[in-house]
This record gives sequence, C-alpha cells and structure tokens, in this order.
Amino acid sequence: MVIGIIPAAGKPKNSLFPGVYDPMVPINGKPTIEYMIESLFSNKRVLKIYILLNENDTISYNYLKFKEKTSNGKIKVFKVKSNSRGIIDTINTCSEEIDNSVLITLGDSIYTQKYDIKSNFVITSKTDLYSPDKWCYIKKNPVTQNIKFINKPKKYEGGEILVGIYFFKNSRKYKEAIKETIKERKYEVHNLIENYTKKKEPMFIYR
Repeated sequence: MVIGIIPAAGKPKNSLFPGVYDPMVPINGKPTIEYMIESLFSNKRVLKIYILLNENDTISYNYLKFKEKTSNGKIKVFKVKSNSRGIIDTINTCSEEIDNSVLITLGDSIYTQKYDIKSNFVITSKTDLYSPDKWCYIKKNPVTQNIKFINKPKKYEGGEILVGIYFFKNSRKYKEAIKETIKERKYEVHNLIENYTKKKEPMFIYR
C-alpha cells in the first residue's frame, strides 16, 4: 500500500487568480487539486491520499472536506499552520499516521506520465534548465551513483530540475529522515532526500 501526500499549504501566488490558493486554481474549468487526486489514484497501489492545506485556505478546505466525506476513507484533509517553516514542516503534519510507502506530489505539480512504484525515485525535467534561480537541480555521479542537489544557483551548473514528485519506499526511514531534517533546521525536500539516502536508500531518477 502507498500513501499519497499532497502538500498544498503555500500562500496564493498565481497572478491570474489573486487570493486563490493552488488547490483551487482552475484548469479547463476544474480545480487543480482534482487533477492531482486523479493522477495519484490512477496508480492502483495508491490507496489513500493525505492533503495538507494552509489553515487560512477555507475554500479549499470546505471543498476537500466534502470529498473526504464521500471518499470511503480514501482521502484525509489536514490543516497546516500558516507559519510553517517549509515543506518539511508541512509534511511532518501527517507523519505520525504514516506506516506505508509515501508518494509526495507537491501542490503545484501535475504529472500525467506513468511511472512504476517499486523503488525510491524522484522525477526530473530538462525543460527550462537555464532559469536557475527558479529551481532545485539534481546531479548523479555516473560512477558512484551519489546524488548532489544544487538549489537555485546563480547560474546553471548542470543537472536536471526536480519537478515535485518523490517516492520513499521505506516508511520508517522516511520518518526518521524527517525528524533529522527538522532537527538540523532544514526544511526543503532536497534536505529530506539527502538524509533519506544516507540510510542506504538509493534514489532513482525518472524523466
């Protein structure tokens, strides 16, 4: 069994829809969050989804609480404090309920390609490589297979862009890595991945 997590607790940032949080930004007349839910459930191993919302996002919360009630236990909604220090703080909100593999899809990421959930992985892209101040990049040493992250560099230094989809197969090591990352006062996903891979859990890269 795999738990899907959608951290969508950030503040509104879409200039076309001022004041609208990411989950409810419309695409072809349908809220973004609907596409993300459909994408996660299209994989038969994902049996439950946790959605993490900003405590001030009442519109998304009311919309998704209705979906929660009609989902037969497949969807659960959490409120996250608006002063969350970062994505790791956000996903830690539901850590105590995790006892299965975890597939994280960030609240502004829609990915329609198929991928196989067998081993730890991240998904990357080669699109927009040369806008470095926007992205976190990942590079893998072809000999040692060690991975290196370069977060929003001033200029492009190689690597591919992390697109916001991450799979952690080992739930125990995942939770340990979250605690370690918070203890280090680091709150980005690449910090979590670095601590997770130190536990002999290699990350594969899908494109």
